[in-house]
Amino acid sequence: MELTAGTVFAGYRVLRQLGVGGMGSVYLVQHPRLPRQDAMKVIHPHLSSAPGYAARFEREAELACTLDHPALVRVHDRGCDEGRLWLTMQFVDGADVDQVLRREGPMTPARAVGILEAVADGLDHAHAMGLVHRDVKPANILLSKRGVTGERAFLGDFGIAHTSEATRQLTDTGALLASLPYAAPEQLLERPVTGAVDVYALGCVVFELLTGQRVFPHASPLVLMGAVLAGPRPETWDALPPGRTGLREVLQRALAADPADRPPSCTTLAAAVRDALAPVPTTVGPAPVPAPTPVPSPAPAGVGTAAHPDPWSDRSPQSSPPPPGPPSWPPQPAVGSPAAAGGSWDGRGTTDPGPQAGPGGWAGGRYPTDPYPGGPHPGEPLPGGPYAGGPYPGGPYAGGTHPGGPPPDGSHTGGARASGTGSRAPRRWPWLLAVLLLLAAAAVGIVVWRPWALDRPPSLAADAGAEGVELRWQPVEGAVAYEVHRDGVLLDRSDATTYLDTGAGSGARVTYSVAAVAGDGERSALTTGETVVSALHPVGDLTAEVVMTGVALSWTAVDNAERYEVHRDDDVLERSAAGSSFLDEDPPPGTHDYSVVAVDEDGDAPSSTASLVQEVSPWLAAADLAAAFRDLLPETPGPGGWSDATCQTYEPRSSSPAAAGIACTYPSGLYLELTQYPDQAALEERIAQLDEIADPSAPQGIDGGGWYRQGPPGTDRAWEAWGFVQPERRLMEVYVEWVGHSIADLDAAFYNTAPY
Repeated sequence: MELTAGTVFAGYRVLRQLGVGGMGSVYLVQHPRLPRQDAMKVIHPHLSSAPGYAARFEREAELACTLDHPALVRVHDRGCDEGRLWLTMQFVDGADVDQVLRREGPMTPARAVGILEAVADGLDHAHAMGLVHRDVKPANILLSKRGVTGERAFLGDFGIAHTSEATRQLTDTGALLASLPYAAPEQLLERPVTGAVDVYALGCVVFELLTGQRVFPHASPLVLMGAVLAGPRPETWDALPPGRTGLREVLQRALAADPADRPPSCTTLAAAVRDALAPVPTTVGPAPVPAPTPVPSPAPAGVGTAAHPDPWSDRSPQSSPPPPGPPSWPPQPAVGSPAAAGGSWDGRGTTDPGPQAGPGGWAGGRYPTDPYPGGPHPGEPLPGGPYAGGPYPGGPYAGGTHPGGPPPDGSHTGGARASGTGSRAPRRWPWLLAVLLLLAAAAVGIVVWRPWALDRPPSLAADAGAEGVELRWQPVEGAVAYEVHRDGVLLDRSDATTYLDTGAGSGARVTYSVAAVAGDGERSALTTGETVVSALHPVGDLTAEVVMTGVALSWTAVDNAERYEVHRDDDVLERSAAGSSFLDEDPPPGTHDYSVVAVDEDGDAPSSTASLVQEVSPWLAAADLAAAFRDLLPETPGPGGWSDATCQTYEPRSSSPAAAGIACTYPSGLYLELTQYPDQAALEERIAQLDEIADPSAPQGIDGGGWYRQGPPGTDRAWEAWGFVQPERRLMEVYVEWVGHSIADLDAAFYNTAPY
């Protein structure tokens, strides 16, 4: 079960998921006591419960905690909670190299070398502490965001690291502790694992940094395993930048089948790559003299008159052989050579340990991919070097053809070794046997390893709609379910190849990823789709209130909405309404469908519509008044009322507690107001206002129990006001006045005769 945002695990609060791998999931967590965020790796349950795994995990986590290097992700703590092993590490805010390569393509040599040198130095530090990483790959190299100090590379995931004296590389559950495209042959053949496996993997990483391609791009695990054991095909190196012959030689040695033939350290490999990629100044001089054909006897020191070929071109002097491509380095010299075979990079082990071994092991102290300072170009006899008496590896192998060309036996792993006593032909039976065992295991249903058995979903489509974001992907053979991630956080598991995300938010720009899951819980790599904008949520709490001036709409604002469109039936009333309200002034009477649509800033987000139906009376908010005094009023505002009255709605003054009003004028000059109050308190407030100007000696009520007030005598304007006890009229008032007339005139003209 994956952890979700907000969950507290082992005392740490989960903020979001960072990724999922074959051994566990990684989360960004908040430290329970320190103001710090860590990366927490939680091992999958089937591994956490495996016999002996917990003890080894704790031992190796303790070893990883001892590492202290600026290019290594620091391991802080480890433990077991809810039956799952976990460890916390330094959180590096940035992308991994695999993501960068997929997004940006191959890197520039300068950037690749900067990453390589940092990681190589960190690996050598780990090796010095007795720890082998065993899973060096682009996805485990993190790049911090560029800042004042620029981009920094960190090597992480020492969770499967192992002590250098280890002799096995398979767990008790049968899961290979490496990523197959970067696994050294000895990791597949259950041979001793040393720091040389990290050198091999780092060579694969360098190739991928510079080309954007894997050395072994095969998808099938069986084919991939066979390719790793057989070695890179000659055409693989054609993907390297043109004119980088020295770089090809360096990487061929790094990927040698025999660990002893690889560079002795990661920093040695990094230095060689740096030198192979460094530009060489162009000098003007006489045309180069073709180099003499190498001979199988040592040349005197200082001999070597052949001109150096241009290191930026794959062309070499006509007499020079093609560039070397040995499956291991260095090759064995021919029988009868004055110098014994020397297998170490520092020149030790030769029969003549004299001046040929420079401070770096090679003459002049240089890595053998570059021309020797003051010495012959590779391909000539090496004077005083560890290969005295035999051709330098730039030339043909003694007793065999150059491995870059077609070997006699048709294998692309290299030609025959030097003939005679001491020669060693490549042994092909181990990997052939391994492939046969895998095929047999597959036939009886035994799973040898799972991390590479599932392909990632080939495509992922996301369509945003009113109901949510609908995801669709192609099925993967062998998958029983699929895990859906949003912005790096696990959402859910789906048994189908579709998923509807209803929680993406309003107008949010989100990115989805999907991984295939096998029956035993192993996951494929993630397939990530294009960023999609989710639909804006419909406006909330849409209400309509009929007021004296029209229909007032109000709603709750929507996240990420920049404006709102307001519709009445088929008419667009407003396209850029701001805020969360709108007044439809003087709408026509009838039944109307009002709707409001939220729109984001650039109009990219699909929108959802909120709507309601509102009945609109010709009298608007005074509809109840009009109904209560229908005999006094016309059917609609205007002329036609009782005694030829012309009646209109009006909005009460702000000082009035009234809610609605209708005013009528008569040809005689009499004026009538019908007023409605929202509640009894508002009506009593109105009566109190009248008491201040009314005749105190006049009656205070009328027949039937209603209240009554009238103006004082002796003024030029007579007025009367009264209310009712009927429930439908209890909060209503009738007010009449007549300028230049008396109360008796009002009574005769309206009070005693009007049909109210």
